[in-house]
Amino acid sequence: MAANRVRSTALGYTLLAPSLFGVVTFLLLPMLVVFWLSLHRWDLLGPIRFVGLDNWQSVLTDRSFATSLVVTLAFIAMVVPVQTVLGLIAAAMLARGLPGTGFFRTLYVLPWICAPLAIAVLWRWILAPTDGAVSTVLGHSIEWLSDPGLALPVVSAVVVWTNVGSFEAALDAMVACVHRRDRLDAAITVMADESEFTPVVRGLGCLRGISTLTAFGLAVEIGDWHRLTGRSIGAYLGLVPCEYSSGESRVQGGLTKTGNGHARRLLVEAAWHHRPHYRPSRDLRRRWEAAPAAAQERAHAANHRLHTRWAGFDQRKKRPVIANAAIARELAGWCWSLAVMHD
Repeated sequence: MAANRVRSTALGYTLLAPSLFGVVTFLLLPMLVVFWLSLHRWDLLGPIRFVGLDNWQSVLTDRSFATSLVVTLAFIAMVVPVQTVLGLIAAAMLARGLPGTGFFRTLYVLPWICAPLAIAVLWRWILAPTDGAVSTVLGHSIEWLSDPGLALPVVSAVVVWTNVGSFEAALDAMVACVHRRDRLDAAITVMADESEFTPVVRGLGCLRGISTLTAFGLAVEIGDWHRLTGRSIGAYLGLVPCEYSSGESRVQGGLTKTGNGHARRLLVEAAWHHRPHYRPSRDLRRRWEAAPAAAQERAHAANHRLHTRWAGFDQRKKRPVIANAAIARELAGWCWSLAVMHD
């Protein structure tokens, strides 16, 4: 078990290595170099002289620094909300597939994929005070970028126009993932209704927190439920605490986490659903209709008991994580009882 955990951790860090290299090389190291330089005085030609916090003190006591900080906060307050709202609205409208969507999507995404230098040159020409496009149309010169009252709103508008297209790609990716998930859910549901695991799935689906997908996952992962018992299934799935005993002393630790990790994770997630007050939902009643009456009755009793145990844990102020593990262990026994019931 320890060797598998080490291999899994090593694989995770291996997959993260390229991203970690980029973060360390292009973010953390430059930050450390800049901080180190802030403690020295250097004119790029002469020797470097350590001055401690003198540079920080001079910056923090400078009035222009406070002004620039206020301007930066104002810039963020104007750009971030407007950019987010407009980007999401435009992306949602383009996702509807209205006539002319392709043309408007090109105009919408073009600023985002263009080089920043090209965008800067374009807007500098548009906003030029003498021969710029805007000044020419208006018929008089306006200092769009040098006037303190106009520079901040104009720059904010340009930044919003440049970055608003990034939301369209993100929304497309999210919608594609949602559609793919829905297709997989539908396919798994069909398989669950027409397979050798169907009786088990219908029985497990009578329990709160165990949908058709969760029930099918448990049925497939465990397979033959008859090789287990209501007492042994908790240990088989690693839902029992480890124990360090010597003589008369008995010390229990965390869960052993042995056996099938996916089935254990499904039960742990399902156990959280038994914490709120028990009231059969519409989906739960719909799953009851597909199961035998005996399974409905047993699952109803299980749902009541598991919620009662959760309420007792909460009343004793038990740590929720520990309490949920105990609920998941008992839930595994109820699952076994329903899985072997149809025989």
